[in-house]
Amino acid sequence: MDGDANRASVVRADPTPKMQVLQVVVYAGDVRDGVEHFEPYGFTSCPADAPSDGRGAEAIVVDLGGCSDHPVAIVVGDRRFRVSGLAKGEVCIHDDQGQRITLKRDRILVEAPIVEVKSPDVRLGETADSALAKWPAVKSFLTSLKTALTAATSSPTGGVLTFPTPLPTVPGDATGGTTKVTAK
Repeated sequence: MDGDANRASVVRADPTPKMQVLQVVVYAGDVRDGVEHFEPYGFTSCPADAPSDGRGAEAIVVDLGGCSDHPVAIVVGDRRFRVSGLAKGEVCIHDDQGQRITLKRDRILVEAPIVEVKSPDVRLGETADSALAKWPAVKSFLTSLKTALTAATSSPTGGVLTFPTPLPTVPGDATGGTTKVTAK
């Protein structure tokens, strides 16, 4: 026999090694430790530990070459958190807290309490120059700020620069006002 494939419950995962390892219980009651979890290149996840009732993530565990000494998990899923209702062709990356990135048929939808982007260069819009074209008040403010900073930083003395461009407001924000920028 080339290899047996079994359904298993994931008890816990250790994501620290180069190949994540799992402790699983094969449905025949066989507990297996150190089961390597093969993941698709570029995608990784760490399944949550099983609750006390043992109904956590599930895996397909394969005994390569029919040898139970080196089982591998080829896929892990968790029906408790599976996103349903996608249209045909849509893709969703999600977690157990309801955070999602969904490739919809007509857009990309990001759902999270906080979205953080770490990059020295973020570009929005069809071209980098029209990055904020959808939010004219911000675009106007940033254009004025860029002009003022360019002038201040090219001055031999630098100093404090005040210009009367109102700050853009967002819903729930009633600030606005004059902006002071210190050029160095």
